[in-house]
Amino acid sequence: MTSAFLGARNAPARLKTITFSLKVVIDKDLGSSDKVILPESAINEIMREFSNPPNPIIFEIHSVIYDKQKPPPPQLHCGVLQFTADAKTARIPYWMTYCLQHHNGERVKDGDRMKFKLVRGLEPAKYAKFRPLDKRFARDIQTPRASLEHALHKFTALTAGQRIPIIHDGRVYPVKVEEVRPSPAAHLIDTNLQVEFVEHDEMKAIDEQHDIRGLIQGHSSEVKTDAIDGDDDDDDDVDLVAYEVALQTTAKRRKIDECKAIQITAEDSTEHMTFDAYRTKYQKMEFVWVRYAGQLVPSLILDCVYDENERFYPEHYRLLWITYIDSEGDREGKTSISEASYKDVTSRITEQQIADFVKNDNMPKAAWNELRQYKPDFYQKYFDGEFRRRRSRNKKGKQKRRASVM
Repeated sequence: MTSAFLGARNAPARLKTITFSLKVVIDKDLGSSDKVILPESAINEIMREFSNPPNPIIFEIHSVIYDKQKPPPPQLHCGVLQFTADAKTARIPYWMTYCLQHHNGERVKDGDRMKFKLVRGLEPAKYAKFRPLDKRFARDIQTPRASLEHALHKFTALTAGQRIPIIHDGRVYPVKVEEVRPSPAAHLIDTNLQVEFVEHDEMKAIDEQHDIRGLIQGHSSEVKTDAIDGDDDDDDDVDLVAYEVALQTTAKRRKIDECKAIQITAEDSTEHMTFDAYRTKYQKMEFVWVRYAGQLVPSLILDCVYDENERFYPEHYRLLWITYIDSEGDREGKTSISEASYKDVTSRITEQQIADFVKNDNMPKAAWNELRQYKPDFYQKYFDGEFRRRRSRNKKGKQKRRASVM
């Protein structure tokens, strides 16, 4: 197909560092994923800076105040669920507050400010070591690998030193990420992850008891009430000998579970579809950005094509490529229509972006003819019944004319 894209952007010669200082708002509805909600201005800044934005979009989270000569390593990495937060705010899951600290060691609270820095070139994770923070982990979870895999489906990246909540049978079992390879932080998109568990350390757990309790309380909407207000009557009096027996009885199963490769792919799904590993479900008649030939192309989703084994997420999307015109075939001279993999659909086009696109006359005439059929409400916003382009009036000028008449 031949391009009629008038608004193509060239990649800048030198990419600047994109960092946002945002007020943190705790949102317990985000559950146990590592996805945050950022303001629309964040994606607009990224789109202005990159002709080919990074995929997936991952941010480092830092303290606002630190020594610029020797900045600390990032405390946490996160993905983005949506760009719909209020201006200058970031909505984060509650559990993240137990992984984030200010420069003075104080835990981050609701309303505090943190820095979100866009990460480019994060490597895929190949190996990670986890340490249970709860002594009941070995006793209650007979298949730790499966439970961990379920939890990691909601994560975009891992950072050495962070804690993650594993929800099993309605209870929260926090684990700590002791090590990540090939680098201290790595992403989990389309990679084989080799995992290893180390035994629960009672002495270390005592030092982290406050954080463990907080992680559990942060998932009150996802877990049983008795997992927060007090476990089974014998939980606090678990005999250490019985605990060691539990470790031994699961040793054989653990040997099978440990150091196996977990296939983390975008095709996989979990019970909590909202937090699936960086996969977004788009709807028919939505404007979206699609990666094609090294650039992002504005397109309209005409239909969703599903795989026979996956009925929630579309495998492909049938698209109207707004800025591409067919040069041959039955649709010669018309806007191109074809299918694209869900992996090529990067994000929704915001109302402001599509308004700017139209304002700059980047919408080809052929595309308007198609939109008149497929999206009449959008077409009528810009054209009248005689198919003449509507002209936006200058409100200030209109007010001045009124004043002069009076």
